[in-house]
Amino acid sequence: MGNLHYAPDKLQVLPHVALSAQDREDLHVIQDHLVQLDFRCVPTETVRGPNDQLF
Repeated sequence: MGNLHYAPDKLQVLPHVALSAQDREDLHVIQDHLVQLDFRCVPTETVRGPNDQLF
């Protein structure tokens, strides 16, 4: 996931990822279904995963 832009109701968790409360809730549901998540803006960027306590 990447390029989720900031808005006043979102929490900036990485330079190119800002999550609303609903986004965080949705990501937990996705993760509960054993989908592997990673966060980066471009393919060459270091992968950040949910273990990094992003949401």
